[in-house]
Amino acid sequence: MIQEMQRHLLGICALLGLLCTDHIANGQSKVEREKSIKASEVPASVIEWMKDAYEGPKRIRWVVEESDRGISYEAKLKHQKQWHSVEFSQAGDVEDIEGSVDPRSLDGVLLESIETSLNASFERYRILKLQRQWTGSSDDLEDAMRVRPMQ
Repeated sequence: MIQEMQRHLLGICALLGLLCTDHIANGQSKVEREKSIKASEVPASVIEWMKDAYEGPKRIRWVVEESDRGISYEAKLKHQKQWHSVEFSQAGDVEDIEGSVDPRSLDGVLLESIETSLNASFERYRILKLQRQWTGSSDDLEDAMRVRPMQ
């Protein structure tokens, strides 16, 4: 349980650090363009993975994203009352899953640890959105979404 909390804390802090570093260091910002697309424009392997992992979600918003890293596909959906975003490479391999997190649902120790980390780095900040990011093999991520949804 503690290792899982530490892993999530590290993921959240890393995400916040990347976001802040990206905008502060060198004055550069991320270049991404998202465009809505139809499911028929997404690789068949991506559609099949989503059906298996999410057991056939009813509504998925499909997006193609162009960035300095190349082209990727993204599925945006609501799963068990939480927004999920699943990103796939152009080849159709799952890259990561992000799920929204209500700060009130976090363990007090974990939330305090996040705030301590932010206070050490910034004079002022405001948490607008918290997400958990899951990475791993396609099979492991698929199993995780079926067995144990993001909480």
